[in-house]
Amino acid sequence: MKFNTSWPADSVEFCPHDGSQDVFVCGTYNLESTQTRDSIDDDTEMPSKTIQQRRGKCLVFRLSSADGTAL
Repeated sequence: MKFNTSWPADSVEFCPHDGSQDVFVCGTYNLESTQTRDSIDDDTEMPSKTIQQRRGKCLVFRLSSADGTAL
């Protein structure tokens, strides 16, 4: 099975508790950058600043066999 996480997956962890080892989480992370000018007057050339915003998801999955039973 394929699954599109939308953003790069940077962490996958399985649950360590007895009876729940079929559950795992996948963490995704994306750093979005935008350029902005920090100026009072449009005629003045000011250096641009980069604004960065972190976005991510924590996806929870449960593994199962082909007949739908938990592994």
